[in-house]
Amino acid sequence: MAVLLPVFCGSVVAQIKRYDTDFLLSRRHFVMTMPIEVERNQLFLSVTIGGRQYRFKLDTGASQGVIYDDVDMPDLKELGHIKSEDAIGTSRQVTTVELPPMTLDSLTISHFKVQRMHRRVVRRGEDGIIGFALFHYGLAARIDTRVGQMTLTDRRNYFKKAEGEVLRYRLKWHVPYVKVSPFEGVDDEVLFDTGSPLLYAPNGERLEQMLAAVPDAEEQIEGVTYGRRVMGHFGSENDHHITLLRLERLMWGSFPFQDVRCATVQGDSHMGAQLLQYGAMVINPFRRLLIFQPYRLNGYGMYNSGY
Repeated sequence: MAVLLPVFCGSVVAQIKRYDTDFLLSRRHFVMTMPIEVERNQLFLSVTIGGRQYRFKLDTGASQGVIYDDVDMPDLKELGHIKSEDAIGTSRQVTTVELPPMTLDSLTISHFKVQRMHRRVVRRGEDGIIGFALFHYGLAARIDTRVGQMTLTDRRNYFKKAEGEVLRYRLKWHVPYVKVSPFEGVDDEVLFDTGSPLLYAPNGERLEQMLAAVPDAEEQIEGVTYGRRVMGHFGSENDHHITLLRLERLMWGSFPFQDVRCATVQGDSHMGAQLLQYGAMVINPFRRLLIFQPYRLNGYGMYNSGY
């Protein structure tokens, strides 16, 4: 009998081709701090377009962004079609549109491109997604959920001296991947994905490879079930074996999360927005760095995570 575990919506990674993905900013050489909301372990920004307020999820696992087809937004400029792949690897052809000028606090962004998509589950207070393109094409940021703020800047050296646990990311389909260590001596390349509410979710096949390299790590398996736990934009995972884990420690650089409960997924391994419960994150696209800054300054604490 299949077990259906709690489902969350996954990110969209679009293959960007055949049109200009740059956008224009209304300010230069600026630093601004804007409010950011946290709900269900996810991040939301208030955006003004055409005099109306919209609420967009900030999703670093999405390359560009999304405006849902049930959201009324005038003056969308259609640019053509693109192949888009969701969090579980299902791909569809979707329409790319250019948003009218959108204002975040005191910054107006013009020519921002997103995908127009249908959603299977309509959540109140979520009109669309702003993806990693916000950072990749020109803005560095510091996200601090403890005070509910995000700092944005176009100054290349503003975060040059930022301290914390520094990982260099590589871009794959225009979204950031870093290497973390769930078992001693073994790395897992994970997507930094604020579109996911989880702390850590390893890919099932990658977990098997890691367990083969570290046989003693099997002691950290709590159980195995059968079902699905991730829903992408185009559908849910197929039923599959899910391994439930209680990791002794998960290392982001030299920072240890201890006693981490997690479960495998069919899509890419990822670390999600729950990470931001424990520290601020600096995104420096000019140096391709993610800098985790633990909130607990006087020594590293023991942080626990549920499934």
